[in-house]
Amino acid sequence: MSSDIIDRFRRAARWWILLALSVALLGGSWAASAGTPDAGTTNQSPQDPWWQQLQVFAASEIPPEVDDLVTVVGWGGLAELPQHVQGTRIQVARAHAAGSRLMGSISLYDATYETYQARPELLEGTVIDINGNRTVVFWESTPERQLWWGNTNHPVWQAFIREQGRSLVDAGVDGIVIDEIEGTVGSLWEGGSFGEPDMRLFRDYLGERYSAAELRSRWGIDDLSAFDYGEYIRNRGLAGTWMNEPSRVPLHDQFVAFQRRAVVRFVQAFIQETRQYAQTTYGRDMAFTANLFGLFPNILIFADLLDYYTVEYPYIDYGYPPRSQAIPEYKLARALGDKPAVNLASIWTNADLLDRASSTTLMTLYIVQAYASQGAMMLAYAIYAWNEQRGPDTYNGERAALSRV
Repeated sequence: MSSDIIDRFRRAARWWILLALSVALLGGSWAASAGTPDAGTTNQSPQDPWWQQLQVFAASEIPPEVDDLVTVVGWGGLAELPQHVQGTRIQVARAHAAGSRLMGSISLYDATYETYQARPELLEGTVIDINGNRTVVFWESTPERQLWWGNTNHPVWQAFIREQGRSLVDAGVDGIVIDEIEGTVGSLWEGGSFGEPDMRLFRDYLGERYSAAELRSRWGIDDLSAFDYGEYIRNRGLAGTWMNEPSRVPLHDQFVAFQRRAVVRFVQAFIQETRQYAQTTYGRDMAFTANLFGLFPNILIFADLLDYYTVEYPYIDYGYPPRSQAIPEYKLARALGDKPAVNLASIWTNADLLDRASSTTLMTLYIVQAYASQGAMMLAYAIYAWNEQRGPDTYNGERAALSRV
């Protein structure tokens, strides 16, 4: 890459962030002088937790071109394998040396391909679909490198998540961002989840809510102790319907409600346990956030559990209005308990941006909108993108962020 392109990026990146900070600070002064009762960045106090104060976020790594401006690495290292933990320790040391914070990251339902190769026992804790097959996270997989969908109801997978939380605390992170927070619930739209312990837990759920007479009269269940929801569906010839139109299958709504309750309870317990571990072991407070994709309604069940929201935002996905505008979502985030949203472009948006000749103006708009709306925008250095034609790909920061954005 030519030095001219890199120099242009350095100037542009600094200009974007400085402009965004200026807008945020001017907006805060204006709001205060006008008597607007907006909370958060407009009326900050030194006693506020750091995520309620003005921050400049970078995703994954701090771009060296703006390392003097970034205050938080919002989506940092992993802890699935020992080498991940060591890499995260290095990331933490770099961030802290630069006066920044670093958030470690955990996916609630998948892992890297290398992790599955090194830890084959994890396959025991993956989702089984209505046809008896393991469910694949297709948008992160290739035919040669399949990533299986972890079952957040399974003790093996739950132990894997808890282990990562403790390892990230040990590595010194300032908090944890949880990705794919819907866990096993998300697999229902890919044919899941009909292995164990799901079938046993669903029996328990039905037994808590319905009498034997109700189960018999409404769904033809004569003996709940022998009931297997997967067999129930297959015996009625509805396996294909579950794969394509699951809402038409009897007990669908009850199964979704059961899975949603289960994953919320697990996430709540995980956050509480990890906070306690950090406090009792190191005397350290931890921040918790999660990828609440687009602040979609189905994912807001986790909002109360989090300190702030990391939002993978579909700026130009699907073509739905308001196209390229995220201001309503920043306002919604503040309405959900006065917590800020930290946006980053979705993997589909990144694929679109990378096909454009220039995205500078659009990225400037995103950043200014974020800080003017009491939120923040993550500066991407390495960009992960996915679309139907190319599939998954990670674009190196110098090749993508520096040259195109």
